[in-house]
Amino acid sequence: MGAGDNSADLDSTGIVLNGGTLRDAAGNNAIVALPATTIADGSAIVVDTTAPTVEIIAPNDGDYKGGTFDITGTAADGGSGVASTEIRVQNASNDKYWNGGTNWVAGETWINTGGTNTWSVSFSSNLDDTTYHIYARATDNAGNTTAVADYDDIDVLGDVSEPTSAITSPADGATLLVPPVIIALV
Repeated sequence: MGAGDNSADLDSTGIVLNGGTLRDAAGNNAIVALPATTIADGSAIVVDTTAPTVEIIAPNDGDYKGGTFDITGTAADGGSGVASTEIRVQNASNDKYWNGGTNWVAGETWINTGGTNTWSVSFSSNLDDTTYHIYARATDNAGNTTAVADYDDIDVLGDVSEPTSAITSPADGATLLVPPVIIALV
C-alpha cells in the first residue's frame, strides 16, 4: 500500500507468497498464516494517506502586537484523527525563530501546541518593530503531516515603539492675540 491507496474497505484473508519466502534477519522463515483474531476474519483495513488541515484563528493576518498574545487555531482530519499541532514564529528582519520561551534561535523551530482539533499557545517574547511570520501545521494519527504548501500562515506586525508627537503651530515663542488653534501631528 502506498500514497493514493485510500480506502475505507480493504479486506484481507491471508498472505500469499506466490513462490517467494519471507525471512527475518536471522534467516528464520516467517509464519504466513494469520491468526483467527486478525484481519483474516474479514475485518476492514483503513489506509489514511491524507494529511490533516490546519487554520490559525487568532491573531488576524496584519494585526499589530506589542507584547504577550495568544496564537489559537483549529485542525481537522477525516481519516485517523489529529494527533498533534505545531506552530513556528519567525522574525522576518533577522530570520530567527521563537523557541517557545523568551529566546530566539537561528534554526527553524516548531513548537508543539499541546492541542489537536483546537489549540492555543501564549506567545510571550520580546518583540521588535518588524514583521513576524506565524505558521501552523498538523500531524494525524497515521503520521501524515500538513504539506508545506498547505501550512496556514499569517503575518503579525510588532509594534513596541512609543508614538511621537510634535506641535507645529503656533510656532515656539509666538505671541497670540486670539484664542489659539493648536495643531498636533501624531
